[in-house]
Amino acid sequence: MTVSMTHQRLRAYTQEEDTLRALHDYLLPSFVQTVEAPKQSLEDAALVETWEGYLMEAKESGVYPTLCRHWVQFRFPIAEGISNSDSYRRATRRGASTLRMPEAHGLALKAPDRLKLFLYASPAGRIPVLVAEERVDFEAIIRALCYCNEPRPVPASMGAALIKGLNNWSRVRKLQALGGYSNLSEHKDLFQDSVIVLSRIPYSNVPATVLGLEAENWLEQSLQIRLAHEGAHYFTLRRFGSMHINMYDELIADYAGIKAVQPHFRAEWFLRFIGLKDYPRLREAGRLNNYLGEPPLDRPAREALQAILRDAALQVEAFDHKVQSQEGADKHCQLLALCHHSLLEMSAPSGKERLLQTFYELQQSLEL
Repeated sequence: MTVSMTHQRLRAYTQEEDTLRALHDYLLPSFVQTVEAPKQSLEDAALVETWEGYLMEAKESGVYPTLCRHWVQFRFPIAEGISNSDSYRRATRRGASTLRMPEAHGLALKAPDRLKLFLYASPAGRIPVLVAEERVDFEAIIRALCYCNEPRPVPASMGAALIKGLNNWSRVRKLQALGGYSNLSEHKDLFQDSVIVLSRIPYSNVPATVLGLEAENWLEQSLQIRLAHEGAHYFTLRRFGSMHINMYDELIADYAGIKAVQPHFRAEWFLRFIGLKDYPRLREAGRLNNYLGEPPLDRPAREALQAILRDAALQVEAFDHKVQSQEGADKHCQLLALCHHSLLEMSAPSGKERLLQTFYELQQSLEL
């Protein structure tokens, strides 16, 4: 979609020039600019072989001790200003030993023995997954791995995270011992980890009762939704080299997540998850509030974005119903079809047809 076409399409949602500019800056282009044949399935990243070994370690000594051995962040508590301490910097940035660092007395968890660790087969290959049974433990892990052990707030609607680019000093030392890499900075995939961290709370903090489900059943479904959701983020990261804190990515990831537990994508579920079940009113704790950009969109731009999201969700639902009615519909092509179209393109009255056309072209290319 050209710049002029984008502005013309945006005028269906607002006539205010300031709002148009804000939305234009917020809305991302599609991951794929031209329809291309789907590539073969991605092989596991280099980290998987290492994590297969960690899983064996965890069976012997437990998940928490294993993680403490290989992630230095697990050796430090959550404390204000700790990321600026000399000890923390030397440990996390240079891999210095923490044995004589008094600050490194461990990450305090409520139920460290209930952590679960496994490899998940995502559309982009396997990736390690860490599940915290206790909400406070999930928050501590997020603070350790995402916020450098600083006590920053974790939104109540946040129940999962795909964390990338974690320096694993155990892997660095192993590479150094083997030799052959004069400049490790050019081979980050050989020593940096990606991991999915999950909590066991209702997805998007939506109670089971409003969905007409039993509490335990909804917790299990929530876990499956989160796995597929973060797996979709990992897919765009490995396939296209990017993932964004943006509602474009969230729609694609929720599409994968909802379809992991439902026969088809449900727009009503997606809108409820992001806080727009009672559109145009936005639920105060809705997940959309976490994805309004920096600085956040002002109210007119946010309200226009809400309308775009509602329209896009309905078009995606119509597309998915049509695809699911056909035998042999390829799930990989369904996900790729969304990656070929921007949020604004999906929201158009022709969004369903655009997605279907792309899907058919992708499926046809697989058959050639």
